[in-house]
Amino acid sequence: MDERALVVLGGPPYQPSANQTSLQMFAEFSKSRPTLYITRRVQGVRKLLSIFDAQRKGVPVRSGLHPVGTKAHVLVLPWVFELLPSAGPSILRKISSKLIMSRAKWAVKKLKLEQPHLLAYWWAYPEVISDEAWSATGFDVIDRHWGYSYLRSGGQPAKHRDLVSASARAADFTICVSAGLAVDLMCDGDVTVVPNGVDLARIDAAKVRNMGRKRRPKTAVYIGGWNERVDFELVHWLLATHEDWKFVFGGSGEVRQFASYSNVEILGDISYDAALDVMFGASVGLIPFKATTYTDSSDLLKAADYLATGLRVAAAEIPSTRAWQARFPSLVRLARGADDWNDILGLFGAENVDPAPDMTLWSVGSRARQIHGLFSLQDGERSSAEPEIR
Repeated sequence: MDERALVVLGGPPYQPSANQTSLQMFAEFSKSRPTLYITRRVQGVRKLLSIFDAQRKGVPVRSGLHPVGTKAHVLVLPWVFELLPSAGPSILRKISSKLIMSRAKWAVKKLKLEQPHLLAYWWAYPEVISDEAWSATGFDVIDRHWGYSYLRSGGQPAKHRDLVSASARAADFTICVSAGLAVDLMCDGDVTVVPNGVDLARIDAAKVRNMGRKRRPKTAVYIGGWNERVDFELVHWLLATHEDWKFVFGGSGEVRQFASYSNVEILGDISYDAALDVMFGASVGLIPFKATTYTDSSDLLKAADYLATGLRVAAAEIPSTRAWQARFPSLVRLARGADDWNDILGLFGAENVDPAPDMTLWSVGSRARQIHGLFSLQDGERSSAEPEIR
């Protein structure tokens, strides 16, 4: 990849130690080019910095510019951005956009980043995406932003949906992690599907930590959000009818309702690296999701994590899991009802664990190369459109 700088308008680091796509891409691109990550949330940034530099752990983090490596910096916006709603009145968004661009241009100038590209994850600021400061812009749509459960009143879903579409129109190219999401978005122009990717370097580090460790047979794991996408009735049924299995649950949300079952271990909210260690000790990864408009448009990175750590995957049938099953038919099995779940756990409980498949095509590195190619196309189009100087 070339040395053209990249600015990532990234998601607030709610899960700095987990698989947050904007953070993944920032870390991957910073290996090969000067990269600036812009975030509006101070909370969590300390952990974000410690991912790149262990010495930063415990260092107070304030708004401003923070180095996290030879080619990587994080720009933390002032705390006032915490008070501004993403889909607020247009006058507030215009003020926010100007403030964001003012700080971004200051950081770009200070770091001497020439003709930077912009990779945007925020969907509420199409004005920032369309600013002339960027030599090329990409908009990476990683989930159904307008479908969040907290946006169910006051027309908020429609407002967010309109902003997502406006951001897609403002960008030179738009990426979606799934075909379902691309169809759901239905923005003007072409949408390129670039699936989520697993961080193979962190997988390899976990593999070293767990070298020589034996997997526990008949042990199923689910680590993630316990929210509206989970089929809680299904999980209760699995626990009650498969008492010879051990179930290990991690993550935040409504997981404590399963504490009364004797075959459940509840870990709570754990880091991504700790989650990988748990996976290396289990035999099956669960995806007990409902089929909803949200899950139908998702690309489940969880399945990639499971496969990369050597787990077989037992999953409810939704578009994302169908895609994973088509790629790895012997390792991913899909269930539509109780009989299917019984058959799958019976099969996986009796089999030996297969070696982890090659996940190179579904890695962060592969995703970065595809996005880099889209930026290169934009650079080429701009270059050919410029008049020749004689």
